[in-house]
Amino acid sequence: MIKKILIFTIIILVLIAVALGIQIYLDNNQNPSIARDQTQKPGGIFGFLGFGSDFTTIPDVAELPNQTDQDRPTFIPTLRKITEDPVAGVTFVGTSTLRYVDRGTGHIYEESVNAYDLSKISNTTIPKIYEATWLVSGKSVIYQQLENGVVKSKLIKILDTNIGTSTDSLREISIEFLPDNIKGLKVAPSTNEFAYLQDNSNTQSLVTINGSGPFFVPGRGWVLDWPSTNTLSLTTKASYQSSGYNYDVTRAGGLSKKLGNISGLTTKSNSSWILYSDFVGTLGFNSLNRKTSTTTPLTPATLPEKCVFLAENTALCGSPSNLGGSQYPDVWYQGLVSFDDNIVLYNLEMGESEIIYTPQEPVDIVDPVISSDGQYLMFINKKDLSLWVLNITETGKSTSTF
Repeated sequence: MIKKILIFTIIILVLIAVALGIQIYLDNNQNPSIARDQTQKPGGIFGFLGFGSDFTTIPDVAELPNQTDQDRPTFIPTLRKITEDPVAGVTFVGTSTLRYVDRGTGHIYEESVNAYDLSKISNTTIPKIYEATWLVSGKSVIYQQLENGVVKSKLIKILDTNIGTSTDSLREISIEFLPDNIKGLKVAPSTNEFAYLQDNSNTQSLVTINGSGPFFVPGRGWVLDWPSTNTLSLTTKASYQSSGYNYDVTRAGGLSKKLGNISGLTTKSNSSWILYSDFVGTLGFNSLNRKTSTTTPLTPATLPEKCVFLAENTALCGSPSNLGGSQYPDVWYQGLVSFDDNIVLYNLEMGESEIIYTPQEPVDIVDPVISSDGQYLMFINKKDLSLWVLNITETGKSTSTF
């Protein structure tokens, strides 16, 4: 009798062991959030069955307390890539909001530099924008397209009225057509005015400011800049094979030569300084003090198109770490050479410079824009026309005391 009871008890225990083993197997395969601590192995038959073993239960994501996007930490890198797709023009609205034009569609987007909150401002499709020039307010932008060899320009105004859709950020726009074949276009530094160039004849160009008051200047092929409210700047198109000239131009058309007989001349200026490059066997970079007419060589060398004035006497530029080569700036303009830039701060009064940031991914900086508070640098990477923004305050370099 005892023997039968013992046999029966063993059978029951074996069945229980099998059942428990099956249950443990199913739990471990169906719920991956339960994991055995492999560093402490249980002993004996009860350990084999899982009794007394050291289990750690890791809750599944779904079992965690509800989290909102605000609760989750958001990492914004010091240098942030905003877009993968090519853009045609960028600007700041206020101190921490950027706006840009998608090159392929002409759609306008907006995003904060402090958050991932992309929104579309305009979904009006105007394809193949090769250049978009923003006015100071950030509420108007001039699109330029090439259609059958003719340069077409449109002034796009972003209106305050929302489009009646589920997307609150979408705005209505108005479109004003500008004259054909505008060769140069610049906006005023502190007002919503804009000026442009047109070829008038074989020997003259026409300068128009906000659609009125046109005047003639001698020569063709000028590059236009607007350094101060009442002064424009004209520079001959740059080539290492020819001598270049730069002139200040009044609103009435009066010319005043600032630079001349310089090979490879290209410029960027404000009311106090002219940054310019030259080429005499190698690329040179210089500053001209408008008040004293003093020229100061600057290092490292770069092209003025890579620069933006951070303040009246300081400039922030992309400076190539792989300059080398020759025939600048032609080979860079033609896309035969691509630069890998450091971001360099130049003190124009002292003639000093300092690298404030070295990007981990190679960038060839063009169209740099600085926020009004000097905290953010936005630029386009010439390699793929993607948009980037740098938080200057996180570089560890002080730009205010430089």
